[in-house]
Amino acid sequence: MREPLPRAPVVPGVLSGLSVLASALLLELGRNLVMNSFGDSAEVQLLASGLRWLAVLIVVLALLYTGYRMTAERRDRRRLLRRRTLLADLDGPPLTGPSTPRPLPDPPERDPDLGDHPVAAVLRELPVTEYDAATVRAVLTAVGMELALLPETGDPPTGDQQIVLGERWTATGLLARLVSAGVLDCHEPQRYRLARFPDSPDRATVIGGPVWQAALFALLCHTADRATSWAIGSGTVPFGPRARRWFAVEERRLRALIHQCCGGDIAAAVPPATAAQLVRIGDALDIWYSVGPGDGAETHTVALELVELGPTVLGGHHRATALRAGEALGQEGRRWRPWSRRATGVGARVEHAAGLALLRAATTPEQLADAVDRLRTAWWRLPREDLANQVRVLTDLAVAHIHQGRLDAAQDRLELAALRALDDEDADGWARVHEIAGAVAWARGEPRGALRCWQRALTTYRDLADDNGIGRCLQHLGAAVLVAPEHGDLVLEEDAAPGIGEVLRCAHSWLAEAGRRNPDAAHVGFYADRAALIREVAEPPEFARWPLEVRDTDEQLL
Repeated sequence: MREPLPRAPVVPGVLSGLSVLASALLLELGRNLVMNSFGDSAEVQLLASGLRWLAVLIVVLALLYTGYRMTAERRDRRRLLRRRTLLADLDGPPLTGPSTPRPLPDPPERDPDLGDHPVAAVLRELPVTEYDAATVRAVLTAVGMELALLPETGDPPTGDQQIVLGERWTATGLLARLVSAGVLDCHEPQRYRLARFPDSPDRATVIGGPVWQAALFALLCHTADRATSWAIGSGTVPFGPRARRWFAVEERRLRALIHQCCGGDIAAAVPPATAAQLVRIGDALDIWYSVGPGDGAETHTVALELVELGPTVLGGHHRATALRAGEALGQEGRRWRPWSRRATGVGARVEHAAGLALLRAATTPEQLADAVDRLRTAWWRLPREDLANQVRVLTDLAVAHIHQGRLDAAQDRLELAALRALDDEDADGWARVHEIAGAVAWARGEPRGALRCWQRALTTYRDLADDNGIGRCLQHLGAAVLVAPEHGDLVLEEDAAPGIGEVLRCAHSWLAEAGRRNPDAAHVGFYADRAALIREVAEPPEFARWPLEVRDTDEQLL
């Protein structure tokens, strides 16, 4: 199995412009020398012809390589531009107040007096009953366009505030009509809930109609756009804190939306284009679960619900969804590579998860080697443009090498991961690289370098409001200065060198705070108890002082 490639300037150097021209000229000069020295025999002409074609081949390869690099760089610039455009439009929840899911709205009431109300009936059959202002306008825009395409029935409308078919309605006009009719209730600023609904048309008629199909697609498309943007922002600065609060509020609603659309008669009525929006929501949740506080088991649950739609509806997404759900794992033993790039990426994540499971359970060198092999397989299967997952796989591979005692190999993996994180503007991955680099430096007997790495990682995690990352780094720093308090001057901002007592007090408070932010962190309780024993106190001091911030001023790893 090949190793992931570290930085290698050999190929760009050999194929650079000056080197190519020099090589071609030298080959042509060699051909002339051969011709002048040995005459025009058939053998000499064959050799001279070979040298000339070799020079031409080098020039052609250089041009092809240059074109490939220019195309790849242009593609990367477009990808980053699209992502920056998405992030520029984000407007998330405020940074104050509790980041908890919204309480469920009051259930709507049945009202026969509404009569045959097509729009209220459509809202009745949608999988949600509460909307923010942007979502309800997106849904009503699609509804208004479909109403204009429906033929007029010729019957006079019955009930109050009826909607006439065959007329084009704007979202503003429909919203005003629905609010005045009491169908929608603005129960909070910029938020609406379905307050009442009619008996007719019946559910089967509504779900089978084009208005409901358009409304469902608009609802899912708008939700998928927002979830995708916030998923991208969850690993970047300064959008990370808002993204985490947005998912903390909306994650339950997104899960419920997928659950309701993938079951019952709604699932039978979902077309492929609408199913693609559900897959996008699932992808956004997958990204959130990979950087959020959960253990990733939710990804499997979401994929199991999505795969119930079947291959006919999911189309090209079915293979990738089945891999994520674990239904296609039996085919992975023969190094199978699917044609679909998306399925290849999800297959790489399956290998990644399997490698992590082996790494956690490994107790022998052979088991560690098996885990490393699975992680390498995941690395080679990842698509080139999936830089975020490349960073995750490489950092986990570095952890495996640390367990093996191969510190140089771990450092190589981290250098490559740092390049990928910089190229992708991945702040979460960049922090993760520094966190693992600190472990490598500590294992090499370089405590001050390790502390600097952990300080950089902690600074970035604080910018992202990542409690798990903050807890891990506080544990690293607290445990390190607890066993080596002479290095406390590096992590405490003092005009004069801090005393040992102050260093130990801060270390004890950091360990206690690490346990509060990340209760599942390994060994944090052991080090907190040891700090209490050393300081001869029963309770940790109040957490009032952060370690000194260290921000990157260049693109160096260490």
